Amino acid sequence: MCAYNDIICRLDADDFLCDLDALRIINDVYKQTGCDCLWTAHRWFDDRQVTMQNISGPLPPGADPYKTPWCSSHFKTFRKHLLNGVKDGNFRGKDGEYFKRIGDQALMLPALKNSKKYFYLPLVTYSYRCDMSPETFQTADAKFQHDEAVFLRQRGYIE
Repeated sequence: MCAYNDIICRLDADDFLCDLDALRIINDVYKQTGCDCLWTAHRWFDDRQVTMQNISGPLPPGADPYKTPWCSSHFKTFRKHLLNGVKDGNFRGKDGEYFKRIGDQALMLPALKNSKKYFYLPLVTYSYRCDMSPETFQTADAKFQHDEAVFLRQRGYIE
């Protein structure tokens, strides 16, 4: 329902933007750089702490985003046209169902694959809610998420 060149911003319901001007800043960067896909740095938080942990970073020019470690975590934005014509199978797992836990990668990887000019903004604009206790990353849900991501990346982009 968006126009061809509209900017899509993906924000998880339990997360928030750190800066009241984040959307203006991102819009300005789109205008200044001519990019069609942009992501920023972020910080992690839970009920106990806020950290400056950030897994986002630049993607080397010309790199295949499916074969490169995940570096476009938050705040993910892209122009709508990058998903025009993307085959539905790109959003589905090995069971044929839509991805349940890696929707961010299922959207961002095809956008990056189709991008003519992507840009990483190293400004922290996003606060990502994540229970940072070590047990969190050992749950069945975490393992399911990991397995979906491995499948997606090994399968790659469906032309």
